[in-house]
Amino acid sequence: MIATASRPESRAWALAHGADHHDLVKEVKRAAPLGVDYILAPHTEGNVQAFAEIAVPFGRVAALDSPTALDIVPLKDKSVTWHWGKMFTRPMFETQDMAAHRRLLDRTAELVEAGTIRTTMATTLQGITADTIRRAHLEVLSGRTVGKIVLTATW
Repeated sequence: MIATASRPESRAWALAHGADHHDLVKEVKRAAPLGVDYILAPHTEGNVQAFAEIAVPFGRVAALDSPTALDIVPLKDKSVTWHWGKMFTRPMFETQDMAAHRRLLDRTAELVEAGTIRTTMATTLQGITADTIRRAHLEVLSGRTVGKIVLTATW
């Protein structure tokens, strides 16, 4: 896995999760001179040109973020396909394959419990209140968060 991070603490976190951190284009070209078939992009803004450089023709990008605007034209020459990933698309739209959502969550829980994959949860705030929502929001806005912030509730 090759990852990018903008701050020392983000770099340390990515390395602890198994990533190799360097210049994305340079390192991908070193590791895979012909390019890569798949790119998982949690942060797309400012990275589309790099994706175009490292993707093979007919490669795929899976984007997880929600940029306000995005120009993916640099991917056109290689016919790279852009896919959006959103965790709750099935439940939001009550798709016919809703049971797949539960199976994915159950399988993910099994893998986390077995230690095969690790959670990205880094901070837990107790209770879903105006105060905890405000605190979580301010942390995210600070640009200093590493990992996910989780609000927990007991119903």
